[in-house]
Amino acid sequence: MIKLNDLSLDFAGNIIFKNISLHIKKSDRIGLIGNNGSGKTTLLNLLSKKINPTAGSISQNKDINIAYLPQELNFNSDFSLKEFVVGNNSELLELDKRIGEINDMLRRVKSEKKQFQLLDELEDIQYKKDKINILKLEINAEKIMKGLGFINTDFTRNINNFSGGWKMRAELSRLLVLNPDILLLDEPTNHLDLPAIIWLEKFLSATKCTIILVSHDTKFLDKNINRIFDIFQRNIKDFKGNYSKYIIYREKEIERQIRQKKNQDKYIKQANILIHKFRYKKNKASFAQSLIKRLEKMEKIEIDEFDVSSINFQFPPPLHCGKIIFQSNNLKKSFGNNIVFEDLNLDIYNGDRLAFVGKNGCGKTTLTKIINGELDFEGNIKKGEKVIINYFAQNQNELLDSNMTIMEYIENIPSEKTEAQSRRLLGAFLFSGDAVYKKIKVLSGGEKARLSLCGLLLSPSNVIILDEPTNHLDIFAKNILKQALIQYNGTLILVSHDRHFLSGLTDRVIEFNDRKIREYPGDIDSYLDQQEVLLQIGAWLAVNGEAIYGTRTWEIFGEGPTKQEKSGMFLDKLTYTAKDIRYTKKGNTVYAIVLGWPGESAKVDLTSFTKEELGSLKIQSLSILGTDSKIDYNWDDSGLHIITPNKKVDDRAFVIKIVMK
Repeated sequence: MIKLNDLSLDFAGNIIFKNISLHIKKSDRIGLIGNNGSGKTTLLNLLSKKINPTAGSISQNKDINIAYLPQELNFNSDFSLKEFVVGNNSELLELDKRIGEINDMLRRVKSEKKQFQLLDELEDIQYKKDKINILKLEINAEKIMKGLGFINTDFTRNINNFSGGWKMRAELSRLLVLNPDILLLDEPTNHLDLPAIIWLEKFLSATKCTIILVSHDTKFLDKNINRIFDIFQRNIKDFKGNYSKYIIYREKEIERQIRQKKNQDKYIKQANILIHKFRYKKNKASFAQSLIKRLEKMEKIEIDEFDVSSINFQFPPPLHCGKIIFQSNNLKKSFGNNIVFEDLNLDIYNGDRLAFVGKNGCGKTTLTKIINGELDFEGNIKKGEKVIINYFAQNQNELLDSNMTIMEYIENIPSEKTEAQSRRLLGAFLFSGDAVYKKIKVLSGGEKARLSLCGLLLSPSNVIILDEPTNHLDIFAKNILKQALIQYNGTLILVSHDRHFLSGLTDRVIEFNDRKIREYPGDIDSYLDQQEVLLQIGAWLAVNGEAIYGTRTWEIFGEGPTKQEKSGMFLDKLTYTAKDIRYTKKGNTVYAIVLGWPGESAKVDLTSFTKEELGSLKIQSLSILGTDSKIDYNWDDSGLHIITPNKKVDDRAFVIKIVMK
């Protein structure tokens, strides 16, 4: 689809890429990785033709549709959300206009060859129109918008009334509706909450378009890619596989490079000894010169490793405080008529490690600000004695004085430190040498995030609150921050949608939803497992609910080898097969819940459902919920015997609906 041919790029003498040749094929799902500033976004700009290479070229198939979601976006529009996402259908109007022109030409053209050409074009146009089908387009657009977190009342709102983050969601919705051939995504999860991220994962896994993705969310990468472009030292390493597999490969590759470099360094040392020994001896001078030339031509082995040791750090030991950090009773917060949450009761104790999760706008940041003493509220709260909070705001980067230098920012933070100590701390965050005199306004988002986190280390505390701290951090910096938080012994409150970052960091998850909170023990992985179970149950009940709701147990509770108490139904964690069947009844309808899938076109025996048991009753109809397939069955003295459809209905359990008369 796209080829990079010996491509190079430099800005004012700063080489970004050098002699890159790559082939991006149809259905590739490529993750771009590399530390901040390596050129990931630059590569997307090249592929979208926003910038041109200094040397080499980019070639692509004709008529390829490329859609690009940049990391930052700011626009104004007079359209409603739905109009913005669906578009004004100008393309459809142009196609209709061209159809009219072709029909006119067909009536006038005598050449058979030309007629065939026009008919071919007409077929192509019709294909394009079918893709645009406006009704399907609107239905699909609504599904996408809802998946990304919008609600029905949002559809008619002017796009300008949304925040920047929600505008990004609108733009992402528009691009997904376009169904492009190639989708370029630069940190698409930065403005999404956890439910929207999970929805987007499932959507992208189902789409057939080629995806090129920049993301520091490693779980999101693993779910959506089958190829890695690692950008390092002006080059791109191409790897077939997901991020987790690449990390394993990379570790082994680094070990190999270290061994090779050790051997090379040993050879260079020995060669230099010989050069020094024989250089000025007549009978050995030519030998020494040949060694010198060999060393000059030698390609030095470089280790493809981001030096994370240089930014290893720890938070200061927490200051002493009491047992209670924060308690709320019937806490309520409103902004005008908008109630964010109410009747909120939460106890936070010294040493607690909490994750706040939920959709954007549900109150996570609001509660952290109340805990930090920044907002008023209704209800009662109690704050512990000697509680000192270090707070990292979601917009922390914006709070930095852009006219200050890095060093001035550090020096203005009240703390007992020398200039040497400040420099060592800044060096730990990759600000060394003259770089400390850079103005904050010229720093990247990732650099500003590192500087803000650096500021947290200067003032000891006993509570750390971090609101989306990873939004602008690369994978390596995130891992280092995570290791520091693992070692921190104080109270920790994290607001984040990054599942990999949250994993193993907390012992309670606080879910915000519908103006309330709900607590879950464990970390984010435990929480998501529980949510997945609930989703699976909900999906099953959406299809098979009539076998549960408003029913009672049939005269025969069930059959099968897996023993179970009647009260437990089929919800306890046992291993079932298609021989395990449970019965419910509503009126003249009996539901046979088969607790395992036997396979397609397989036989299932309901041995309790005999003619003798049913007496004078007859089967009026028989169906399997969740499929329209006609079901073959045989009913005799040994029971009811059915043949499953040739397509799987459900992995877990399926329901046979038997209507009697």
